[in-house]
Amino acid sequence: HVGCSMGIAVFPEHGETLEELLKHADIAMYRAKDSGIEYSVFDSEWSPYSRERLALEAELREAVAEDRLILAYQPVFRVADGSRAGVEALVRWPREGEEVPAAELVSLAEESDLIRSLDRFVLRRALRDFPGIASRADGDLELSVNLSPASLHQRGLTAALQGLLEETGVDPSRVVLEVTESAALRNPGASHRTLRELHEIGIRIAMDDFGSGFASVTYLRNMPFRRLKIDRSLVREIGTSSRGEQLIQGTILLGQSLGMEIVAEGVETEEQLEWLRDRGCDLVQGFLLGRPERSS
Repeated sequence: HVGCSMGIAVFPEHGETLEELLKHADIAMYRAKDSGIEYSVFDSEWSPYSRERLALEAELREAVAEDRLILAYQPVFRVADGSRAGVEALVRWPREGEEVPAAELVSLAEESDLIRSLDRFVLRRALRDFPGIASRADGDLELSVNLSPASLHQRGLTAALQGLLEETGVDPSRVVLEVTESAALRNPGASHRTLRELHEIGIRIAMDDFGSGFASVTYLRNMPFRRLKIDRSLVREIGTSSRGEQLIQGTILLGQSLGMEIVAEGVETEEQLEWLRDRGCDLVQGFLLGRPERSS
């Protein structure tokens, strides 16, 4: 059974040029797809697609094309001895003297269908930067990069990554791709195939933001995840919520029983760090131990 999602834009109400009409029809198509309906007609009153928003999208498109985005690297530390285990690549967009918040940047990229281009930029730049970062560190480091649902389900991802790894000389075993719960569960069959392909070429896979969604234990067991990242929203509950602490402890035990490393995000206090150390958490990242550093 084959279906389709259709977006409609009408001249001249929704645009007086071909570019505007195609853009608004594309927006309406994604609106239909997200809503689970067959078609949608563009509405100029949709707040996310105001003229200001569209202008910002155009700026982002130019910034990606002209290589004006930058990366910052947040260190990841081993809980046992405090040594640096790796870095996570984070994209930044300097605009008019300020940085666009990361959440807004990703949301804008997803809504404007630029997220795949943004992912490719981050992967390419991070893999090129990594040899220099690793050479300045004591011991072996790992590079973590976030992967969006759109990129995870894009054909040719594994081949493209293999090409980048060969070009930059980075050992795939030192690369960790972070995939959110929602990305992995959006299309479990396709996700499993892609993640298995990535695993087979030596890349490690982490489930990101665990605790913010509804991941099934079955998927955790069957998909090739080697690392589980506890969402910062749960980490904040250490010392303030016994129920939250029980959830974190249960997550740590679950991950360990499946042979996974456990990473806690957003660690900002000594109390949180000590609590995680006592429960056997493997790795942590957060402002307490290290803030993101821009690539030179």
